[in-house]
Amino acid sequence: MNARFGGSLGRARFRVGVIIEPVYSGSTLVGYAKVTRDITEKYNAIQHLREAEHALAQSRRIEAIGKLTLGISHDFNNILSVILGSLDLIGKGEQDPRRLKLLSTAAKAAERGSQLSARMLAFARGQNLSPDIHDVHTLISDSTGVLSRSAEPVPCSMHMGASSSVVRIDAAQFMAALVNLVVNARDAGDVTGMRITTTVRHPDMHLHVDAKANTRYLWTSVADNGPGMSEETQARAMEPFFTTKDVGNGSGLGLSQVFGFAAQSGGFASIESVEGEGTTVSIAIPLWEGTDGQATSALR
Repeated sequence: MNARFGGSLGRARFRVGVIIEPVYSGSTLVGYAKVTRDITEKYNAIQHLREAEHALAQSRRIEAIGKLTLGISHDFNNILSVILGSLDLIGKGEQDPRRLKLLSTAAKAAERGSQLSARMLAFARGQNLSPDIHDVHTLISDSTGVLSRSAEPVPCSMHMGASSSVVRIDAAQFMAALVNLVVNARDAGDVTGMRITTTVRHPDMHLHVDAKANTRYLWTSVADNGPGMSEETQARAMEPFFTTKDVGNGSGLGLSQVFGFAAQSGGFASIESVEGEGTTVSIAIPLWEGTDGQATSALR
C-alpha cells in the first residue's frame, strides 16, 4: 500500500503493511484492531535484490555468448586465412579477365568476413587493444568533425560536463565505439537530435554487477530523441547479431562491439531507454587515478 504524509514538513510517499483483525466481546463484534507498519525499507530491499538478480543473469548470459563467440571467431579467422592465402596464390596464375574478376569478388567477400570476425572478437573481449592514458574530452574535441558527419543529417550537440576525463583506453577503439553509437542513434528512426555528454559518477552496483565498488567512472553517453526501445529489446540489444533493422541494413554487431570494448577496458556499457522518448547508450570507464604519466592529447 502507498501512503502519503502531509503537513508543514511536506509530503513523502512510503509503503505500509496493514493488518486488520476483528475484536469480539463474547460473540458480539465490537470493533476492529489495526496494526500499520512502515515496510518501505523492506520493499526497496526486495526491489534492489530483484534488479541485482536480473542484472547478474543478464551478465552471465552475455558472458556465455561471449565465450561461444570467441571460439567461433578464432576458428572462422583460421578458415579465412586459408581462403585468402589460396586466392592470392591462384591470382598469380593465368591473367584471364573473367578469372581475375571472380577472384577479386571472392577476396572482397573474404575480407568482409574478416571484418565481421574482428567485430565478433571485439564483443568477446578478444581483440588486441593498445591502452594508454588519454583525456576523453581532448579525443572528442579532436574528432568533432568526424562525429558530426557520422550523425548527418541529424544535428549532434556535445556537452563535456565531467570535471575529469582522463582514462586508460585504446583511443582508436574508443573513438570507433563512439562513432558506432552515433551511427546507431542516427539510424534509430524519427530522430531529430542527439547529444554526446560526459559525466563522472559511481555506478549503481545493483544494476551494474561487473562494476568496481567505490570507483568513479567516466560515462560517455550518446542520447537521442528517437522512438526508444522496449524492455525486451533493451535486454537483447548488446547481443551479437541482434538487430531491429531490416535484413541487409545492419550486422547486429554495433552495440555488441561497444559492449566488448567497454568490458575489455575495465568498464561496462549501459542502455537507458523509454519508448516514445529516446535512448541513451553509455560507455563507462574507470577514471585514471594514477599520478604517473601524462594524458595523451591526440590519437597516435
